[in-house]
Amino acid sequence: MPQAIILPADASGGGLSLATYTDRLADELGYRLITTVATEAASGEAQRVVLADELRDDEAGADLLGEPWLYVRTGDQFNTQNRVMTAPGIGYQGANSAVMLARPFAAPLEVGDTIVVTSPLPIKRFGLVKGLHDCVNEALALVWIKARLTFTGNGTDSYSLAAYPFVQSYQQTRGIYELQPHDPTLAPVLSPYRYEIVHNGIERTLVTRRPYVYNSAETFYLDIAVRADRLVYDGASWIYVAANGTPGLQNETYLAAAPEEWVVAEGMCKALQFLTRYVMQNRRLSQDEKDALLADILPRRRTWAITALRIKHALYPQPLPERRETLVAGVSGWPVSLA
Repeated sequence: MPQAIILPADASGGGLSLATYTDRLADELGYRLITTVATEAASGEAQRVVLADELRDDEAGADLLGEPWLYVRTGDQFNTQNRVMTAPGIGYQGANSAVMLARPFAAPLEVGDTIVVTSPLPIKRFGLVKGLHDCVNEALALVWIKARLTFTGNGTDSYSLAAYPFVQSYQQTRGIYELQPHDPTLAPVLSPYRYEIVHNGIERTLVTRRPYVYNSAETFYLDIAVRADRLVYDGASWIYVAANGTPGLQNETYLAAAPEEWVVAEGMCKALQFLTRYVMQNRRLSQDEKDALLADILPRRRTWAITALRIKHALYPQPLPERRETLVAGVSGWPVSLA
């Protein structure tokens, strides 16, 4: 399969990880605390007690946590999660603050394990509660980014796009780029010739309209706009996720090429949409409590929706206008294109 070349300048250094997107989204949505396990619990059910700094405040005499979620980012129990109990906690064990979890882990967390505490949404989906990872991947599925497909000439004008099922139409493309014949080491330049995406049932073919075909010694590129959840770094290389694959970032170390601000804007829309439904359908809340929560959620939801829309119209990559055949003659017989 042709290799991907990442075009956005902000992605050339390696892209951004799921953890990076998630942490920023957590900060914008509510709050986030990252700390490490200080020691194992000496009493009680050790699998349900987490000892760490910064979880409590001596002066306030109460938890700094409202209704938070605890996610394990490093250690033997990496990628596991639990809910912090909102009932009065167990206070302190020695010099370390302690919290009680709703369910026990398989084993006590080890000293040095990194934990992330977030509210109001967990890092991962927990039952019916959507996670921040879900919001990030839903946002990536809405964001368009620029990418480049590499082709080697085959002596014809037709090139199958079967390896790229996400390229569905001409409107997703941004032009064919060719190496400069006098110096192939220079950056490719936009080809002046037309091309098209031809459909034959479910098959799609790139058809070039140059006066001469690309031979086997020539390389050319098709620049496209692709959904950001389809172009990911899986820990080994940048890949295009196949139609039967799982799009998005499936691990906190996986990378995407979308700018952070774009993903956060769309992710905030998704998170606030969920919180609106969650609050309205929560039978444990009184109407006054719902009204108070919605008074905070709904204005933020409108603000982020406007922000996401402005980013979409101003910054998302747009397709090039389709090139037309020459319609009139130019000065001295040179053709002039109306494109």
